[in-house]
Amino acid sequence: MTTLALKLKADTRLYISLASKPGNFGNKFHNYLFDHFRVNALYKSMSTHDFSLAVSAIRALDIAGSAVSMPFKETALPLLDELDGAARAIGAVNTIVNSAGTLKGYNTDAYAVELLLDKISPQDSVLIIGAGGMANAACYALRKKGFGHVVIYNRNTAKARQLAGKYGFSFSPEPVYHTRVVMNATPVGMCEQDLPVLDLTLCSSLYSYWDFIVKEKTVTALTAAPDINHVSGQTVAMLQARRQFELYTGIAVDNEVAAKAFSYATGPESVNK
Repeated sequence: MTTLALKLKADTRLYISLASKPGNFGNKFHNYLFDHFRVNALYKSMSTHDFSLAVSAIRALDIAGSAVSMPFKETALPLLDELDGAARAIGAVNTIVNSAGTLKGYNTDAYAVELLLDKISPQDSVLIIGAGGMANAACYALRKKGFGHVVIYNRNTAKARQLAGKYGFSFSPEPVYHTRVVMNATPVGMCEQDLPVLDLTLCSSLYSYWDFIVKEKTVTALTAAPDINHVSGQTVAMLQARRQFELYTGIAVDNEVAAKAFSYATGPESVNK
């Protein structure tokens, strides 16, 4: 990889990520691709507790683009000049592109889910566990792709009801076991001591389990249903980051190169969000 001292030039474009607790994934993923495609650019994660001021800095310093992490994905909306359809519908932004001073917001989480929905049929019944930002992005992608049999389950029933109503789906105050697809959009699985949010062994018709956690497999998938088709959080993270890079640069990235960048970014020495 090119050393930082050799890479920096007077006209080097700067890309950043804005988070309250920044990680190292974006630094390694995007800088790997900048090197691979010989793009004169640098990516740096930033910590901020004044998001409005940080967005003003993007304009003032002509920063070319920025990733946006929680808790700023919704805060970003009124600070931008334009929103793409997904960001507007979901009400959350995870990517900002600066085009000659015009800041446009995107949601690449929904893009990643939409790509992966080709693995299942719109006729399949889907259970989404969770009602936060990733569940919102998944609902948007499911509705866009024509899925109609979707149930949202969350321990906070009011949030589940609100999210279901937004997209014309159903909600349930209890886990639903008669489903073909389960999408785990909760933090459960990040820690080894986490208990499964759903006993997948009771889902007799289940054939596909999705994680939105960046881990090889969550505890839920490992202990309850190790043999079913598994869409990993790593795959979702790779696709959304690849889309960010494409929005930043206009360069199409094939799956093989994206996988290499992701592997580099999530190696043992990396500190991930």
